[in-house]
Amino acid sequence: MDLKLRDRTALITGASKGIGFAIAATLAEEGCNLILVSRTAADIKAAGQRILQTSPVSVVTHALDIAQSNQTRAACLLGLTRDQLRYRLAKFDITLPVARG
Repeated sequence: MDLKLRDRTALITGASKGIGFAIAATLAEEGCNLILVSRTAADIKAAGQRILQTSPVSVVTHALDIAQSNQTRAACLLGLTRDQLRYRLAKFDITLPVARG
């Protein structure tokens, strides 16, 4: 199926496992570049590596618990706000907040 997502960029939270990972993998199969966020650094890095084994897309991973306000504030200082992601890391076209709370 061609969803016309090639060369678009998606930001997906909760992307290391379950439905978040399934969505990320499907978007990657469609040629969508990914910015993946999850709470555990090892899990999100592994998820990114699994996607790269099957899809030739760009994958950026970040360990961040978006439910924790102090981590969200720290992420803003590290360049993870929407505007900073858009201009410093990648322009993203799709945002999928899949993180559980």
